[in-house]
Amino acid sequence: EIEGCDMALKAIENPLNVVIVHMGSVINAGYTEASPLPFGDDKLLFSALKSDTLIVTEDMKEKGGRFQLYQSSISRMPGRTTMDIGSEGQMKWSTPELLPKEINAPGKDVANGSFSPDGKNFYYTQCEQDKTGKMICDLYVSEYKNESWGKGDKLPETINVPGFTKTHPAVGNYKKGSQILYFVSDMPGSVGGLDIWYVEITKAGKYKDPKNLGKKVNTISDELTPFYNNNSKILYFSSNGHPGFGGYDVFMTV
Repeated sequence: EIEGCDMALKAIENPLNVVIVHMGSVINAGYTEASPLPFGDDKLLFSALKSDTLIVTEDMKEKGGRFQLYQSSISRMPGRTTMDIGSEGQMKWSTPELLPKEINAPGKDVANGSFSPDGKNFYYTQCEQDKTGKMICDLYVSEYKNESWGKGDKLPETINVPGFTKTHPAVGNYKKGSQILYFVSDMPGSVGGLDIWYVEITKAGKYKDPKNLGKKVNTISDELTPFYNNNSKILYFSSNGHPGFGGYDVFMTV
């Protein structure tokens, strides 16, 4: 924490040239929005908690899940892409629509989507409370073909270890046509609370045993939300265990 304070004081003297723009009231409604994912040239997937009233935990056990995955499309100005996020007046988003029941399972929280590099598979999480009240998330995959969503399949128990949470999937290319699935879990073998893990997906679509990403990335605290850039080979993630400005900061590793 002392190292983080010293780093922050130096960083303030050399601020980054970053502009943050609100995406507008169509996407950012009077609820909670999370885990945005650009999709194709003109779409955005994101999770939303559509509630503007008090949420009682006991009621949720009876009424079902809260977070669900939504899709919105953008009317682009010439020469602009989905990543060119402008002000609400410059970009017009369509009213968000729920993804089909193949993805949004009744009675569960559904969030944190990630496409495989080839765009054929969509990984995401389904979460629900166990008997002790702990929120347990599992990883699922759906085939996306001809603009149609296949039924989500739960990944094997070597990854979805019972009794522990598995969330925030991110997929990158690996060697000889295989892929790497990064995810977050507190399962046995973790360095701290929540760690980033990875598993190789073979060219034939088989999942090898998951491995911890190691102590260079994972700390005794929590690491979350991995995102892998296939072009730069950089893994971005959030952590509250590395020296930073405080709370969760964004970090990168090659």
